[in-house]
Amino acid sequence: MTTALTELTAALAAAEAAVLAREGKHGEALEVLAAQADDQPVVLDLQARVHAQLGDLAAADRAWKRVLELRPADPAALAGCALIAEITEGRRRRKPVPLLALGGAAATVLVVAAAVVVPIALSGNTEAVPVATATSGPPVSSTPPSPPVSSAAGDQRLAGLAETLAAPGIQVRRGERELRIVFEDGLFQPGGNRFTAAGRRVLTEWARRLRGAAVRVTVLGHGVALPGGPASGGSTVALGRASAAAAVLAGPGLPLSAITVATAEQAEAPFAGPDAAARNRTVVVVVAPG
Repeated sequence: MTTALTELTAALAAAEAAVLAREGKHGEALEVLAAQADDQPVVLDLQARVHAQLGDLAAADRAWKRVLELRPADPAALAGCALIAEITEGRRRRKPVPLLALGGAAATVLVVAAAVVVPIALSGNTEAVPVATATSGPPVSSTPPSPPVSSAAGDQRLAGLAETLAAPGIQVRRGERELRIVFEDGLFQPGGNRFTAAGRRVLTEWARRLRGAAVRVTVLGHGVALPGGPASGGSTVALGRASAAAAVLAGPGLPLSAITVATAEQAEAPFAGPDAAARNRTVVVVVAPG
C-alpha cells in the first residue's frame, strides 16, 4: 500500500474515532484507533487525547511521546507532554483535554491525505462525488464477468474457497477466477465511512474466514447515486468506505499492505429496488486465490 493510501486510511479511522469520542464512546474510539499502525501521528494524537479524557495520563503521555519520535516539532504533542508534566509535578490542576480539537485535527488531516490520493471535486452531494484515483485508476466494475471454461483444478480451488468464505447474510458471487463477497445488509451509515454497529460486527466476524488463506484481496467501496448527482463513476465516500473496511479485514496473515482498495463503478451497485440505498452503503470484497 502506498504511503498516501496508508495516511488516508489512518485519517479516515481517526475521523471515525473522533466522532465516537465526542459521543462519549471512548472505548469504541480506542478500538478503532488500535487497529491502525503505530506510526501515524494523527492516530497517536487522538489516542493521547482520548486517554487524557479518561484520566489515563501515562497512556496519553506515551502516545504523545511516540508522536514526537515521528515529528519532533509537533506542537500538539509538545503541548500535551508539557501539560502532563506540569500536572504530574503538581504545578497544574487536571483539566479536560478538549475533544473538539480532535475532530478539527482529524478532519484537516483527512482532507490533506485525501487530496494526495484523489482530486476531490467540490459538490453539495455528500454521498456521491466524482473522483479519479491516482493509485487505483478508474472505478472498478462490480459485476463479475461471465465465466468461460477453466481448468478443473482452478474450479475446484475456487469452489473450496467459496465454501470457506460463505456465511449467513453474505452472498458469494462467483466469477471466472475470483469470488465477489456481497453483504446482504449495508455496512455504513449515510454520507460517510462510519460503520453501523451491525456492519462492523458482520465484517469483523467474516474477516476471520480470510485468516490463513492464500488469497489476493481487493475491497471495492460503494456509494449511493443520489437524485441530481452523477449516476456513474466513483466517489470519495466509496473510496473511504473501502479504506475503512480494509482496516477491519487486515490481520494475521493478511496485512493491510496486501489489500487493494478502490472505488466501485456506482452505476453497478450490488442491489436494486426500494431498499437499495441502505444496502448499497457497503463494500464488495473481491477474493482470488493467491
